[in-house]
Amino acid sequence: MMLAYATIKGFVSNREPDAGSWYIQTLVDVFEKHAKDKDVESLLKTVSNELENRGQDEDDGTTKGTQ
Repeated sequence: MMLAYATIKGFVSNREPDAGSWYIQTLVDVFEKHAKDKDVESLLKTVSNELENRGQDEDDGTTKGTQ
């Protein structure tokens, strides 16, 4: 079984009110572009890398929250 989370415990994921969370946006984009030639683990690693880069470009990538 493989689980994927948008963030780690104690944090909340960034979400744009109109477009939704960065995680889901990036997940869909990566799967649409690469699902034919990459395995699921590679796809999820690509999602993680793209989110890391996006977070650095936008802000720090996470907002401290309570969970």
